[in-house]
Amino acid sequence: MNTVLLLCASILSAFDITTESLLTEMTSYEESAKKPAIEYVCRQISSHDRRSVSPFQPGWFANDDGSGVERTDTVEGRIEKVMFDEDGPGVITRFWLTTIDKRGTMRFYFDGSKTPGWTIPAYDLMLFGIPELGRGLLLPHTSYKPNGKGGNTLFFPIAYAKHCKITFEDKPGIKQTPKYYAINYRTYKAGTKIETFSKSVASRAAKQIASTDYLLQHPKTVRGGKTMEKSGVLLAGSQMSLSLPEEQKAICEMVIRIDAKKADYAEAIRGLMLCAYFDGDMALKVPVSDFSGAGMGGFAVKSWYLDADGKGEIVSRWYMPYKKSAKIILMNTTGKEVKTIIRVRVVDNKWDARSMYFRVTWKQENRVPLCSSPDSPDMRDWEFTNLRGDGMYKGDVMTLNNHSPKWYGEGDEKIYVDGERFPSHFGTGTEDYYNSSWAPVHIFQTPFGGAPRADEVSSHGYNTFFRTRNLDGIPFSNNLRFNLEMLSWEPGNADIATTVFWYSGQLCDNLYKEPYRPQYHFSPKHSWIGDPSGLVKFGGKYHYYWWGKAESNDLVHYNEVSPMVMNGASRNISYFTGSCAIDKNNTAGFGKNAFIAAYTIYENDTKKQCQGISYSLDGREFHYYDNNPIIDLWSSEFRDPTVFWYAPTKSWVMVVAKAREKKVKFYTSKNMKDWTWTSDFGPAGDSEQAWECPDIFQVSVDGNPNNKRWVLVTSINWNKEQYFIGDFDGEKFTLMNNHPQTPLYVDSGLDYYASRTIRDYDGDMKNVVTIGWVATWDYAQQVPSKFGKGFWSIPRYYELKTYEEGLRLIQKPAEELKVLRDKQIDLNMTLPVGKSSLPSFKPKENVYEIEASFSNLSPGNVFGMNLCVGESRKLVISYDTDSKNLFIDRTNCSAEFIPKFQRTAFSKVPIYRGKLNLHIFVDKSSVEIFADDGRKVFTMQIFPSENQTGIELFSVCKGVKLDIKAWNLKSIWR
Repeated sequence: MNTVLLLCASILSAFDITTESLLTEMTSYEESAKKPAIEYVCRQISSHDRRSVSPFQPGWFANDDGSGVERTDTVEGRIEKVMFDEDGPGVITRFWLTTIDKRGTMRFYFDGSKTPGWTIPAYDLMLFGIPELGRGLLLPHTSYKPNGKGGNTLFFPIAYAKHCKITFEDKPGIKQTPKYYAINYRTYKAGTKIETFSKSVASRAAKQIASTDYLLQHPKTVRGGKTMEKSGVLLAGSQMSLSLPEEQKAICEMVIRIDAKKADYAEAIRGLMLCAYFDGDMALKVPVSDFSGAGMGGFAVKSWYLDADGKGEIVSRWYMPYKKSAKIILMNTTGKEVKTIIRVRVVDNKWDARSMYFRVTWKQENRVPLCSSPDSPDMRDWEFTNLRGDGMYKGDVMTLNNHSPKWYGEGDEKIYVDGERFPSHFGTGTEDYYNSSWAPVHIFQTPFGGAPRADEVSSHGYNTFFRTRNLDGIPFSNNLRFNLEMLSWEPGNADIATTVFWYSGQLCDNLYKEPYRPQYHFSPKHSWIGDPSGLVKFGGKYHYYWWGKAESNDLVHYNEVSPMVMNGASRNISYFTGSCAIDKNNTAGFGKNAFIAAYTIYENDTKKQCQGISYSLDGREFHYYDNNPIIDLWSSEFRDPTVFWYAPTKSWVMVVAKAREKKVKFYTSKNMKDWTWTSDFGPAGDSEQAWECPDIFQVSVDGNPNNKRWVLVTSINWNKEQYFIGDFDGEKFTLMNNHPQTPLYVDSGLDYYASRTIRDYDGDMKNVVTIGWVATWDYAQQVPSKFGKGFWSIPRYYELKTYEEGLRLIQKPAEELKVLRDKQIDLNMTLPVGKSSLPSFKPKENVYEIEASFSNLSPGNVFGMNLCVGESRKLVISYDTDSKNLFIDRTNCSAEFIPKFQRTAFSKVPIYRGKLNLHIFVDKSSVEIFADDGRKVFTMQIFPSENQTGIELFSVCKGVKLDIKAWNLKSIWR
């Protein structure tokens, strides 16, 4: 016996990777939180329809997913379809398959051998042939029938040193049927010594195979450590925190218990938010229901990493290391009190070069369109998640409310790793991805996830899928993007929330340094930001609200105060866009100098939109007004109030959009609670699409403070803004004489919306300052920024200026931004014909400012600048002297594909005194161009890679003169 053991030990020590080492890795919570000891890449080969070649070509959503194979071989007269054919060293980590006729033979060829090293007598992994494989490593699907339809998933690792080929031969003479499969595999770096799987290996590892199978079904947490607990009743809008022991520890177990009445349980577990901070930075913020794997409703879960009893107890075995500090927070976002207990066990954990932080990314999007035809122009890939930095993808939860009448998950997953043009993981359907097959799906549980919820046989209504990854985790160095085809049996839509579990070596050290993070535009630390919803100056500070809050002392640098300041509303209510005012005279009775937020109340069940208020005495925590709504027209298209104090009548004024009617409505109030309608304005100007986010303010004409006019701005259908010039008497807005009938647009670019002016309650602002949302709803959710989605423009001054054609609104960058300038670069030159590099100014990153003046402009010329040049991409700024149009072309600028993004903006920009003046601000993922001293402004998102930093000049004709001033700009975050 000792001789045999010594021989086995000798064999195992000769290899870097063996079946036994893989099984050990599979069940090690500690190892799951580390970067791979030996580098590998993870990919997937599947039977997806091979007509899917490119998102830019027909067939991208082709759905004959049981037809795809690598090729067909003839071997000794047999017709063998090649399913998998990959060089090593490698390991198959997951093998999923299904069909309706299993008859035939599956063969595994290893390391170039012409003789199969393993054979299965059917298209059925249940017949794999290792008796120790139980329901931990080999899982039949709910539809599985041994002699009929259905499939299974194998998680037993199959290693190969040099090569592996898998083929299937249909039984001769039978009618061939679709064969669906997906094989996840690792490829290690060359030179890695891997022991190829064989019958002798299976025999040697039999005991460990059996013990691993058992352990996967009966998981045990890491032993030892210190347990900490906190309990209490969380009032509506309150939170409870638990600080953990410091210095090189890891959470090895977390238990959350919720005590709620059965009728309130689903609301409580969904409305209780779990947050975790590791080493000072937020690593997760997610509803407890979704963190548990159960999704909406908080149903039962039983898996390797997570358990939930469906009654209020959740057990997490995710291993969560940290270097110095950790804090767990439970936030009650429901409108009711919740009794809860949180217990955390912490063990010592040495932090080293392989250690990673645990992270959870959560998102929710409602009314996601579902399309029933893969050839429809409405068919789309929906962004499931987009991760940045280095890390390991470890699993996900998809919970949804399916509003279509039938199955929603016909679409394939497409996972892109580190900038791939074609996804290295291309699946065959949603249920296939989640280790099941054949819709509709029934409830099931496995060590690797399952389907905790499926309310109806038709798949209508609430459904949840859940998958975690042990050996099939996906490592990435820069980014991982996961798209899911929105293909269904019948058209409709769904409300979808996704929770992604992953590890990353980057956390707090990378904050504000992430790819595409603006360096001098405001963006929150994490998550989404949309319309500016309250910009005020008071108490010597600028206060910025999006229902989170930031503050600034100088219009340039920002301090994020809170990601959410609103409290007290019921779970059925969402806070939409609005504004903020300072009640200096206590007209509302909430207190002198109270901050009062006015916003649209959106009722999630009825979809009604009405207006409400919340109040705060410190500007940082707002309380919901008990008698909301303050204005209710029982409309679904009534939104985005701007409220301000009108001194001549000592009244509050509200301007609010009646969206589909293309109107704004004016109301007045003495106390912010009781409102009287006074007038409507519109339709006028651009009235083709809905109006939103109105703002109204006074601006000096030609710099004369004694001559002011009122300007009314409305946003239009999610992608542009228009303005009107006139007079306002506190109740009614009227257009000035000879106002143009054609629309006057605020911005000529593609990404400027929902702007708000800063209301000056200190009375010392010398300029009218505005800030807008740099985005459009066409792709706001699909942009590749990892820190979150959305950011705001630089602050701009509004002015009214008289031209030959009349009075026009112009914009200029705020003078305060000049403090960010580095050394000035000056350049005077004549442009050569053709293309040339800009000398002298060569920025290392796309964070800079340029003032460019072009002169000596001849007819028939096209000239300009290329920015963000590199990797065969660029942003083109060109001027046509004949048409007088300025073009901003980003069709080949971005490093990643974004739906509906490849567009060009243009507008007429007249030459003034023989010159074209451009003031350009470039900041990682945006460009803002002020042309003709702000008469025309172009705001556009761009997403160049870090290597696209070149600047070029070009001209068709000779003689164009160029004067340039350029500055690298300092980051406001450093």
